[in-house]
Amino acid sequence: MTDRYKYIVDSSQDFITLINRDYVYEIVNPAYEKVLMKPRTEIINKSVSYVWGEKLFKEKIKEHIDKCFSGEEIHYVDTFKFGDLIRYMHVSYYPFKEVNEEVTHALVFTSDLSELGKVESKLKDYKYRDPLTGLYNRNSFDIILDIEIEKAKRVKTDKLRAILFIDIINFKSINRKFNHEIGNILLENTGIRIKDCIRDTDYTFSYQGSELVVFLSSISSKHDAGRVAEKLYTSIIHPYQHNKYSIKLQGAIGIAIFPDDGDNKSELMMKAISASDEAERLGLPYSYFDENLHYLSKKRLELEAELTTAFQNNEFVLYYQPIVDVSGEIVGAEALIRWNHRQKGLISPVDFIPIAEDTGLIEEIGKWVIFSVSRQLSEWIKIKDIYISFNLSAREFLHPELISILK
Repeated sequence: MTDRYKYIVDSSQDFITLINRDYVYEIVNPAYEKVLMKPRTEIINKSVSYVWGEKLFKEKIKEHIDKCFSGEEIHYVDTFKFGDLIRYMHVSYYPFKEVNEEVTHALVFTSDLSELGKVESKLKDYKYRDPLTGLYNRNSFDIILDIEIEKAKRVKTDKLRAILFIDIINFKSINRKFNHEIGNILLENTGIRIKDCIRDTDYTFSYQGSELVVFLSSISSKHDAGRVAEKLYTSIIHPYQHNKYSIKLQGAIGIAIFPDDGDNKSELMMKAISASDEAERLGLPYSYFDENLHYLSKKRLELEAELTTAFQNNEFVLYYQPIVDVSGEIVGAEALIRWNHRQKGLISPVDFIPIAEDTGLIEEIGKWVIFSVSRQLSEWIKIKDIYISFNLSAREFLHPELISILK
């Protein structure tokens, strides 16, 4: 081990060991020696069964090490006895490869969750837990995600991590209809449902309001995150009964994968939120983050913001395409709208009409087209008997004032 890596291992507060295929310790760090209360000479080059006892080795430890030697990454939480103390430990086994891509050792990281008693004891107060749902809150999210991502960076492994951002998109309407007390009960129970869908080694956080976050600490492929998202979505939308009402929550889940989508908490969260927005827009239960989708979504948001000022800036223009009869004579024209953006130039209706329909601006645009066409037609019919056609959206056809506007 180089001096740099030795310094990192020796400085870690996690317990780090390297165990060979003979179940013998080759590397242990000072934190491990300290918790075992044994000098290095009684651990290094000694078997795991010697250090922990034959019974515990055969009943609990050996199975995990053997799975690790077969190439599997293992994570679990269990209790361990150190002298008179019982400690809760999070143990991770990582296959360690030296030559020919064969697993030669088990690299073991163990975190003392009792030490997180600094967090665990405070989890009872508002600093680390959400008082409504009882879930870890934003403070816990920041601490735990930093720890988990840093741990993932330390170990070379094929395993992935994932953030699932969950937005309960109809929570406000439920609060309005049934009151906040019922809404809070539903949110609390939804947190319980989500926790029941994931493993003990994964995390659920109350992020903000009706937004929740799940962190998957180890998955084999991106598809695993999707399978979990499906389970979560099914659980979330299962109806609640309140008096004579059946209340169904609606959720949109966004997935970001570590390290593919980012190597830090902020970037992963930004992309998971973006994916959730995309899932909601498309009416999907969940969506993975995609760079192209993210770019299109960002472009769409920019256009949406700029579209609201297009009227004030007089940026809409109409082009008239001639309509001719069989003899070649012009008998009419089709009005085609374009957005003459001050910086971006002409923008096609394909790009802005769907946004206008989603935001409700299509009705204002439709009125502007009708009045503009009417003014132009009144000028042309002085010269020639002609007509002008123009397009209306389905939403405009259903508008109750359409007839009066046309008159």
